[in-house]
Amino acid sequence: LKCLMKLIKTKKIDFEPIADMCGSSLLQLLSTHKSKHFIFDLSGDDFIALIESISVQKAIDILKNEHKRKHDDARVKVAFCMIGIVQRTTDFTQIIKPLADLVQDRNPDVRKHAKTAVSDLRIRSTDFDQLINSNVLTDDDRVTIQGVL
Repeated sequence: LKCLMKLIKTKKIDFEPIADMCGSSLLQLLSTHKSKHFIFDLSGDDFIALIESISVQKAIDILKNEHKRKHDDARVKVAFCMIGIVQRTTDFTQIIKPLADLVQDRNPDVRKHAKTAVSDLRIRSTDFDQLINSNVLTDDDRVTIQGVL
């Protein structure tokens, strides 16, 4: 995992073609090795570094696919990475629905990171209410997202 981190941080190596597989594998490691703290910590750090090093669109695709993972620790990392994505993009339409799900997650850490991402999105969005009304599927999701301060 330390070697993978060095590879991810090497700008000359393009991880785009294998980012889906790497991201999924890292979250799987994170989910199954919580008792082995060094593997847990390294796989989480690698996942964050991977998301930060690939294109915004590829990162959004991965986070959209992974935001409903069964294990809390994986969803915590996904929600944390959403904060960075909000800072890197101006098109929020693809992340608003996953954020609505994460803000309502049963895990308090997932909710905390998701709420931070939504708060940042509210600041960066030119028309937050229009974004919410046109992209959130249910009234409950809409009320939840609009209720995040």
